[in-house]
Amino acid sequence: DNPGEYFLDRNSGVLSYIPRPGEDMPNAEVIAPVLSELVRFEGDPSTQNLVKNIQLRGISIEYSDWTLPENGYVDMQAAYDIPGIIRGNGAANITIADCIITHHGKYGVEFARGCRDITIIGCEISDMGAGGIKIGEPAVRTEEREKTYGNMVSDCHIHHIGEVYPAACGVIIFQSGKN
Repeated sequence: DNPGEYFLDRNSGVLSYIPRPGEDMPNAEVIAPVLSELVRFEGDPSTQNLVKNIQLRGISIEYSDWTLPENGYVDMQAAYDIPGIIRGNGAANITIADCIITHHGKYGVEFARGCRDITIIGCEISDMGAGGIKIGEPAVRTEEREKTYGNMVSDCHIHHIGEVYPAACGVIIFQSGKN
């Protein structure tokens, strides 16, 4: 009922918007994301069936949908339970280089269980609801193949994070050695 507000009728799929003064809707750029996860590297470290030898280089990964968790907003330390929009389990020798990762409600990049030799270099990560990069996981893994290790984050510009979850971190490393 006020300029700048919108309403999405989920049943019909119709989005209604009341323009602000001066907005020219026929020429406006409107972005309405629907995916909450954009890239997933999903291997199985317990069987050593890993996703490996992949590079994402020089691309922009922008805008994803997000909703608050079912339990609502909870200010958890480091927002550790908020996932990444690029995420991996059971991944090896993955490179994310010179990418722009921006306008998301979660963490930008997350490599958790059984990930090794991951390189994240020269990326710009900004306007994030949570943080920039998560490596490892809170769980302590005893099996060598389930551990996360040997990863590198270098020369990334991480800024304007924690926009929804202010406790989030630029880079956080859980239970992961030789990084």
